[in-house]
Amino acid sequence: MQQRHRAHIVHRIAGRLRIKVPGRRHDAQYFQNLRRRLIDHPEIVDIKVNPCTASVLINHRPGFDLDVLRNPFLELDLGRATVRSQARPDAERTVDRLDTSIQRLTGGKVDLATFLVKIALSVVMRQPPFQLAEWIAEVLLRAFITSKAALIPGLPTSREPQGLSAAA
Repeated sequence: MQQRHRAHIVHRIAGRLRIKVPGRRHDAQYFQNLRRRLIDHPEIVDIKVNPCTASVLINHRPGFDLDVLRNPFLELDLGRATVRSQARPDAERTVDRLDTSIQRLTGGKVDLATFLVKIALSVVMRQPPFQLAEWIAEVLLRAFITSKAALIPGLPTSREPQGLSAAA
């Protein structure tokens, strides 16, 4: 059985439909396969896919039937609510941008949920603020070093400490 991927319609106007498949963000092969499966449909004029934004833009003829997107071979789950509001709420958009920024800054090691859990635990455990700042600095420094490691010849890439364990 094929895995279905939750999708939602971002907007729909005459002749144009945009859907998002957030769980497949950055999966270029998935979006190219989806495009290939849909492009031959007689009511579809053009399809543009963007794996970076998890977006599929469908230009279609009048009378395009949304049930085409519910075809099990497309692996899309549009759920019951077929159309979301014309514009996503600002708060949801801000959270998405913040999550993406944190993941980009940390090289994918930390997301917004992890960050918020760490803050909550720091508050509950009454840790001094500098410990949280130290954790943030460490994550950012590790991401920076990892991203630059290939550019600096001779820089060790292992994650094990180089000091005491090598001497033992």
